[in-house]
Parts: sequence; C-alpha cells; structure tokens
Amino acid sequence: AKVCGNTTKDTVVSNYDVPILVVTKTRPQCKEAEKLLADQGIFYMKMKAVPENREFISTVKSKGAPVLVVGENEYAGVSGVMKYIYEVKGWLQTE
Repeated sequence: AKVCGNTTKDTVVSNYDVPILVVTKTRPQCKEAEKLLADQGIFYMKMKAVPENREFISTVKSKGAPVLVVGENEYAGVSGVMKYIYEVKGWLQTE
C-alpha cells in the first residue's frame, strides 16, 4: 500500500519513521523507484518536489530525485532505493 499526494510538515513529523519518497513528475527514475517499493510491499509516502513542499525538501541533503528519506537517512536514486530494500528485507524479490 502507498500514500500519495502532497505531504504537510505535520504529517511528516507524525510519520517520522515512514519512508518518504521525494519525486518529480517527469523523471522516469522516480516511477521506477515507486514501482520497486510497491512491488516489494513497502509502505511509503510520496512527496512531489513542488513549491508547496519546499520546507521539507530544503532539509533533504541529497539533490535530485528520487530520494528516499527514512528518519535521518537518505537513499538517493534508484540504486539508493534498492539499497534500502536490501537493508529492510535482506533481499529483493524479482518476478
């Protein structure tokens, strides 16, 4: 399952341990990262890199998208998302 849509700062604070995937509308890597997380059954929140989310996004050290933010940790790019999946599950399910 996944939660999509804009995320407010209050939501981020109350769901601090829920992975937050920062995405853009046009980068194919963002869709690939979303699919990887969904295929592995990992719950996450999607945050679009838009001006309304500037306050949270300005705290992200990694530049570019996708970036998966989990607490204090950041996983940049599709390879970063794959690394997170390995850390959480110990494996990556393939079809």
